[in-house]
Amino acid sequence: MFRNSRVTVCDVLVIGGGLAGLSAATAAAEAGKKTVVVSKNHPLRSHSAAAAGGINAALTEEDAALHIEETIAAGCGLCSRNAVEILCREAVGVINRFLKNGTPFQWNETRNEPEGRPFGAMSTPRTRFVGDRTGAALMQTAFEQAKKAGVRFEYSVFLIDLIKHGSRMTGVYGIRFETGAIEFFSAGAVILATGGAGALFDITSNGIGSTGDGAAMALRAGVPLRDWELIQFHPTGLYPSGFLISEAARGEGAILRNKNMEAFMGRYHEKADLAPRDAVTRAIVTELKCGRGFGKRGDFVLLDCRNIPPERLFARLPELCDLTETVLHIHPTTHLIPVIPTAHYFMGGVACDLDGRALDGIGFPVPGLYAAGECACTGVHGANRVGGNSLLEAVVFGTRAGQTAAAECADLKTPSSSPEAATEAAASFNERLTLFQSDNENSRGSVETPLDCRRELKEIMSAYCSTAHTTVRHKQGIAKLTLLNRRFARCRLKNGLGQPFNTELKDFLETENLLFLAAALFSAAEERSESVGAFYREDQLYAGAAPYHTATEWRKGRFLTERRPL
Repeated sequence: MFRNSRVTVCDVLVIGGGLAGLSAATAAAEAGKKTVVVSKNHPLRSHSAAAAGGINAALTEEDAALHIEETIAAGCGLCSRNAVEILCREAVGVINRFLKNGTPFQWNETRNEPEGRPFGAMSTPRTRFVGDRTGAALMQTAFEQAKKAGVRFEYSVFLIDLIKHGSRMTGVYGIRFETGAIEFFSAGAVILATGGAGALFDITSNGIGSTGDGAAMALRAGVPLRDWELIQFHPTGLYPSGFLISEAARGEGAILRNKNMEAFMGRYHEKADLAPRDAVTRAIVTELKCGRGFGKRGDFVLLDCRNIPPERLFARLPELCDLTETVLHIHPTTHLIPVIPTAHYFMGGVACDLDGRALDGIGFPVPGLYAAGECACTGVHGANRVGGNSLLEAVVFGTRAGQTAAAECADLKTPSSSPEAATEAAASFNERLTLFQSDNENSRGSVETPLDCRRELKEIMSAYCSTAHTTVRHKQGIAKLTLLNRRFARCRLKNGLGQPFNTELKDFLETENLLFLAAALFSAAEERSESVGAFYREDQLYAGAAPYHTATEWRKGRFLTERRPL
């Protein structure tokens, strides 16, 4: 069925080419390991390159201590303090390394250090930046360093499932777009760095490729997701597309306004427009529900950048200027920008320890499997991520995962999956694809495609499991999701299997992952009965930093989802 199948053998296999994946791969390669990065897109097209505002770094010990406390406070006490301390104290080394390798951070000549800008939930301007294209600049540097370290890259490969031999994860298999062939990657250590699943939602700042493939692979292999229900909705997505308007705009002085032109954030939080993201998002949603939104349906508010001096706006927010001119044909120096909360970041992910080891349902490491970046959950973000901490997390914990994987695969002679495991995986996948193509009574007359199902899935998740939660809404969403799964089962592939550039097959596999993760999300959301950070239940009082944040027991949901132990 598949042509030109091949097996690639390496010491460390990194799945995903974003900033976390590149950091992990570089660390493993510098430790002397044969390292391969496999991704469905070129690394410089990964979602990390879209990060705009900056990367947090306290340059003094005193500010690092403050950074720790402010990160924990913004996370509503649900953070792992050990993870946060590692993140904040290693930040200076991260910035120095990128400076040394040529990243052109905005420079403060007076202080002779990288310029800092204020971000939400912070009391000092410690977010270092390259205009509002920081992610792209960091990715360029990280990609160059990975190539220099000898990392091998395999692009345009859609990875499907992990391969397990005994208790150890030994590789992965997938489809190469250019040939349509099934390929196997065998390794002594596998690192998941595939990002989040923002494509679950109708309005999202994520690209269409953010389909949670790594999380779905882990879950199917029996590895739990931790805090999967904790999703950050960025308060300022461009209306109606959801394209990100960086928090840097508010850091430079932009103000949110309702239809009465009131700067309303002062009513909701003492930090006003620089409040934590969860607080700003809930404030915007409240304004819209109270009828103070703009538009015919009152479904957006406005971001006012007119008080920022034009020369400062052009110098520090060039991406914002380009985006508004290209998409809306307006300029932020003279016009207000329509914004709406947009699905942005998963605080939850593959449960793992501080060195990137994936953990099983009772907290023991899964041999051979590691995770880093948005795909992973170390507890560093708690219930609400601080802006500017995600790029830092990707580098710090990606590097740690790469170093740990390199050290722990050192005693393996020739890392390879057993032929039996690879054959079994291929047979199972072939059976799934045959089912996609089979014609039976249930599928006859069906004109639906995976993309039709994905569009409806986005509507379901946005309506029943997004910025606000209730038990009634969850039950309604689960009922609709069940019907959607039945409809998806009737969809059939029209193109032949094993064909090159089979985008229809990719749509099937991504939609299958999204439906699987959506079920896990509803299960996890219903298990969490209290409001905390970005997770807000309308049928419960908002609990703030209630005692449940310090609970130490593991609580598992029906889809192997877990609460974080502290």
